[in-house]
Amino acid sequence: MGDAQNGDVGSRIADDAAELRIIGLACNHCGYASADSAGGLRRAHPPAVHMIRLPCTGRLEVIHLLKAFEAGADGVMVVGCLEGDCSFMTGNLWARRVVDHVKRLLAELGLEPERVEMFNIPGPDGAGFAAAAGAFAERIAALGPSPVRRADADPWRATRVALGDDALPTG
Repeated sequence: MGDAQNGDVGSRIADDAAELRIIGLACNHCGYASADSAGGLRRAHPPAVHMIRLPCTGRLEVIHLLKAFEAGADGVMVVGCLEGDCSFMTGNLWARRVVDHVKRLLAELGLEPERVEMFNIPGPDGAGFAAAAGAFAERIAALGPSPVRRADADPWRATRVALGDDALPTG
């Protein structure tokens, strides 16, 4: 494996981090475009990050993030456009409020609020996305698996189901 300077963000993360379950919720215009661009730049994001594409992060509700954790996600990263540059005007500002509220809820439940984070990345910024995903995966690896993780659950699928028709096809 290469090192971070050569663009392999995943190599910075401990081997057991691949077992982590991190959900990435990304807007189609900036977040998902940046994730896609990262692949084109050969700056792969960590394998623990499983992406879900949304029309806009403004579609997120608290229940979507909580469903991911309920289904055993170790961390959830939300990736939207730069503040003030949302294709849908204020969608990313709404998402920031949702993420901040979920941080407070996790703390009240005794879980680390650092398990959820909002990132604002201009699209398509593959290098920025790879760096953000790598740093978040390192943070989650340091926290370890979620104490509410269930071995039989699939947090990616559960989150897609919770999002319903808001989740766009990936790939």
